[in-house]
Amino acid sequence: HTVSIYSAISGQGKSFPMLIPKETEEYNSVLKIDPKGTVYFLSMLKPERYEMTSGFIHAFLDPEKQTVGVTTTVMLDTFQLRELLGKHVGSKWQEMGLYYVKDVFFRESDIVVLSEQEYDKRTFQPIYYSSINPPFNGNSFLGNYYYTNFRNFTVEQQVNSISALNISYGGALNWVKMVPKNQAYPVNTYLSFAAGFDEENIYLIYNDDPGNVNAKPELGPRAMRNPKRARAVLATISKSGALTMNPFYRRKKNKGRVLKPAFCYTCDKKTYIFTESKKRARIGEFFPAKLLGK
Repeated sequence: HTVSIYSAISGQGKSFPMLIPKETEEYNSVLKIDPKGTVYFLSMLKPERYEMTSGFIHAFLDPEKQTVGVTTTVMLDTFQLRELLGKHVGSKWQEMGLYYVKDVFFRESDIVVLSEQEYDKRTFQPIYYSSINPPFNGNSFLGNYYYTNFRNFTVEQQVNSISALNISYGGALNWVKMVPKNQAYPVNTYLSFAAGFDEENIYLIYNDDPGNVNAKPELGPRAMRNPKRARAVLATISKSGALTMNPFYRRKKNKGRVLKPAFCYTCDKKTYIFTESKKRARIGEFFPAKLLGK
C-alpha cells in the first residue's frame, strides 16, 4: 500500500509505503494536521477474518522540508484488545469490535486518537391486518388479526463505546482506554460525543442513561433511547489513562435541557457546547477547571 499527499500550493507531492502485517487489512483512515503544520496519517487495522480493531498505522509528513517520517505499524496486545472489547452491546463482530476515528488531539508530549463504535440496527416488525378472511400468505391467527411473512422495519442508529489511544510522536502506543456507552436513537444529533482537551486530561461529553452515572457501566451500560430523559455526562481521561465519570450539569437548574453533541465544536483547545430546551437553544464555552472544582 502507498499513501500520496499532494500540495495544491506548491504543486508537489510525496508518496510513502504503508507496512501492513500479513492477514490484516485497513478499514478506516484519516489525515490530520497538527498546529505546526505537520500532516499525520492514521489508519485503523483489523484482521481479515474478524471484524474488530487490532492495530493502527502511524505516519507523518513535514510539508516544508518535504520529508516523510518513519511509518510505524502498531498491533494491540491481548490486554489492550480486552480493554477495547470490554462489555459491549451487540451480537455481531462488526457491532462490537470496530472503532471509527472521530477526532485527533495534538498535545505537547503525545497524541490522543478518539474513535467510536457505530452501526445501523434494523428492527423488524410484523404487518398486522384486521380481516375476516386471512390475507395472502397469512400464517398466524391472533384473535381477529392475521399477520403475514411480509415485514416492515425501522432503522435505529446505534452509537456505542468510545476508545482513546494515547500515542507518542514517535508512533509508540502508551495506553488504551475504553469509555462504555450505549446509545440508540433515530436522530443522530443527540448521539456520539463532544470532546475537549488540555495537557492533562481528555474530556468527553455525551448523553447517557441516568443509571450509568457513578455506577459500573463496564458491567454492561444501560441503553440511552430517549434524549429527553437522558443525562449529560462528563467522562475525564487523565494523562495516565485513568477514567472518571460525573454529571455534566445539574438537572434541577437545567430541567428539560438536552445536549446535542453533533453541534458542539472544539477549536484552539476551546470547546463550545450546544444544548436545547423546547425551541430555545443555548451555546456556551466549556471550562473544565471550573466544573471539576480545580
